[in-house]
This record gives sequence, C-alpha cells and structure tokens, in this order.
Amino acid sequence: MTTNDTSVICMMMGVGSRTFITDWAKAVSSFAHVIGVRTDRVPGMDDLPVIGRRLYTDDSDGLTVVIAPSRKLRPGRVFAPINHMFQTQAIMRASRWIKENKGDPNVIHSHFAAASGGVPAAARRLGLPYIHTEHTSNAVWKAGSRTPAWVRNLVKVIRRAEAVIVVSEDLRQGMEHLGLGEDLIVVGNPVDGAEFAPSPDQTDQPQLVNVGSLIPRKRVGLLLEAFAGVAQVKPTATLVVIGEGSQAEDLKKTAEQTGLADHVSFMGKLSRSELAKIMAESHVYVHTSEAETFGVSIVEAQLAGLPVVTTNCGGVVGDHPNPHMTVVGDDPNLIASGVLDVLDQAHTHDDRRQIARSARSLWSFQGVAADVEAIYARTVRRSR
Repeated sequence: MTTNDTSVICMMMGVGSRTFITDWAKAVSSFAHVIGVRTDRVPGMDDLPVIGRRLYTDDSDGLTVVIAPSRKLRPGRVFAPINHMFQTQAIMRASRWIKENKGDPNVIHSHFAAASGGVPAAARRLGLPYIHTEHTSNAVWKAGSRTPAWVRNLVKVIRRAEAVIVVSEDLRQGMEHLGLGEDLIVVGNPVDGAEFAPSPDQTDQPQLVNVGSLIPRKRVGLLLEAFAGVAQVKPTATLVVIGEGSQAEDLKKTAEQTGLADHVSFMGKLSRSELAKIMAESHVYVHTSEAETFGVSIVEAQLAGLPVVTTNCGGVVGDHPNPHMTVVGDDPNLIASGVLDVLDQAHTHDDRRQIARSARSLWSFQGVAADVEAIYARTVRRSR
C-alpha cells in the first residue's frame, strides 16, 4: 500500500459521532480513500441530502459520510441481538451506495465494540475484513460497569476482527484481564492540531483549564477542592471547566457553597475552535480523572503549549510522560501544590512552543498514519 492509495477504500464507522473518530478518518485518509459510515440518527439529518432509501450523506469536514440510520429497540440484553441485526442491515445499505458511487470497499474500520455489534455480521456478508479500534474506559475502570452482555459483545467484536488496535497500554492490559490480550496493537489516537497553537496573549492572571465530561470518573469535584487551595495562595486565579454531564448542577452548587463561584466558569460543551482559544490563553491544564484509556484533552492542551498537571490516570500519562507533565497523587493538596509549582515556573512563549512541537511529533495525523498504514496493508493483503 502506498501513500494516498485510493485503490483501497475504507468504510470507517462512526465518523462525525465523536471528534477523535473523525481524526482517525483524517489520518487514514493520507494513505486510503475513507468513506465514513454512521448508523445512528444524526441531529439535523432530515436537512441533509437524500441519496437513497433511508440514506443520507454529509460532506462536511472534508470527508464523505454515508448515514444509514438503523432501527433500534430498547437497549439491554434481550434486544441487543436484534439491534445488532438492524445495524448490520444499515451497513449493507451504506455499502451498496459506496460500491455504486465510489468503488468496491476493501476494509471496514470500526470503533468502540459497544457501537459495533452489527459489524462482524456485515463484514462476513460483504466478504470484507475489518479492523477494530477499541477506546472504552469500561475495560480499565470499575469492573461493576461491565455487564455480561457488554462483555459478550466485546468478545464477539474483538475476536472476529482481522486486526485490533487499542489506544493505550493501560487499555491493552485491561483487555488482557478480560482474556482478550492476544495480538492487540497499541496505537494512540491521532489528534487534529490544526486549531491548537500557543499564543503570546495569555490572560493577565493565572487561568487553569479542564476539559471533560462532568461525570464521577472525571472527578471534577476533586479539581474544585484542589483549586480552592490554589486560590488561597493566588487569589486572582481562575478556573475554566469545559464539558457537560450528569454532575454539572451539583458541581456548580459546590462552587457556590465553597465561595469559588466568582472564580470558576462552567462553559458547557464548546466547539473545537472555542476550546482551542481558551486553552491558548490559559496557563496550565489540570486533569483529575480516575482513569483514562487515552486522554485526548491532555494532548490538545499540550498542542496548545500548556504544561499539564494530572493525576496518574493512565492513557498518555503512562505511555508518554514528558517534562511538561506533572503527575501527582489523588489528593487535593498535592494537586494544588503541583499547579502552584507550574505557575511559579512562568513558562515563556518559547517554552510553550516547545511543548506544542513535542506533542505534534507524537500525535500528528502523519505520525499515527505511519503506524496504521502497515496494519491496513497486512489486512488488505490477506483478504485479496
């Protein structure tokens, strides 16, 4: 397979559903022709061009995405096989359009076993190999979050794939504990750094930033405790929290009750360009998650030139420690101390540019594509 080998057509599942899956599609596009496929109902789908019976297309973001919404019954063990069958049928509809308009697909690339239950059957019916990339935090976090039905589907998707990529060593070990550790290939997520860059125009006062879902695993409550300690030493410091989730209202109440409301901004979900702007004007990124399979926001922060203070949450923290990443214990005092030490270092613009360069060398589309191209070449060669 050569660079930009458009004779290889990849059906990439889930493009557009999550930013980092779209980043995977862009990275693979450097050596293959990628057509995105979605089988979920997309917001605003009815306004998209109709290309067939229950088929839509979205050409935004420089990628062609075929949307074939599948029927879905209630989630759960009883209905899972039927939902997987519906997804298989949706993939078949999308593949027919791709064959007629783009050429014969050579490979399917799926993400998240929980969203790919219908892929093995579709691949078998189409006579195609499939590559699967797993990202799930369930394999590395609390065992109670793994239901028997979830495990059965994971086993099915992983064991029938021609090649399986996991996005960190921690995830590989988690899969190994589930009896799925054989032949897993560790390749970190590619991250689109086009909008992330250091800026000389930082805020006048210390600004901390955190990005992630406001859910228990992310431990934003611990972050607020730590920030209280930072604010005692640096009363003009502020914290920007970006994300949404089930704990949003409780966290806002905590900020009010602890006297931090005037110092903490809850921004909700932002676009990537809005996120990049806030990161560029901040001074330090703080991450307090309990467990990560990768940690896209940590990479984005370093692409923006930010030093990082983080708990030992796994993912990139364990796989790629660097001098600009301070790893601390799960104690608010230790986190606050780490943040204060970083703020006292007063990173210059040149320092931030060096942080960004280091991150780009690891997580650029080109860097990740170099690893993944060999996996595609082996997979397609075996199937021909």
